[in-house]
Amino acid sequence: MLVTGALDGHQPDYYKPYAPISFDKETYSWTDKVHITIVSPAWNSNEYGIDTIGDDSQFPIKISTSSHNLSQYKLVETSANSGIFSGEVTLTGFSHDVDGDGKTD
Repeated sequence: MLVTGALDGHQPDYYKPYAPISFDKETYSWTDKVHITIVSPAWNSNEYGIDTIGDDSQFPIKISTSSHNLSQYKLVETSANSGIFSGEVTLTGFSHDVDGDGKTD
């Protein structure tokens, strides 16, 4: 899975970027939910409200797998003025041994 760029409201300082992307775990099975978190105080445009990022055609978040693409994927700020944005994607696919333990996950 690939997650790329996002922005809502104003442009962050690209010369001093700060937007780590994290996931809730390292390995996913074929129907797991992938929880995505982006920490980006620069994208917090409304200190009193809940902001969103990625749902703007000029600055989309794009999520890709080997067979599917999602563009303009919206992440929602976890609380007012937090600068932490989260969302989830549910995977689909086929049964196989994801973690290498010899059992189908």
